[in-house]
Amino acid sequence: MLNEHTRGRNFVRGALEGIEEFKSGKQGELQSIYENLGNYAILLQNHIDKENNILFPMTDQVFSDEEQRRLLVQFGEVENRAEAEFNHANSIQKINKLVDIYL
Repeated sequence: MLNEHTRGRNFVRGALEGIEEFKSGKQGELQSIYENLGNYAILLQNHIDKENNILFPMTDQVFSDEEQRRLLVQFGEVENRAEAEFNHANSIQKINKLVDIYL
């Protein structure tokens, strides 16, 4: 699964490189962008499926009920902080900024 993180970064890097090439006038780079983003989406779907159906059930067997309760509280704290930073309006602003930078 760690290898999938590297592969994912490579897909994102490939898409960004394709965007840079497209910006410089190379129309054929659209195919590269689509392929990298499509492959990244497939990789994410499969990776999340492995986490949900293999990794997380394995952790259920390793952590005690008390450890899981503490983790749940900690996850909630992290999610609350993330929601403050990554709300809908904020996310749209970040996307628009990326579009301005890369297109």
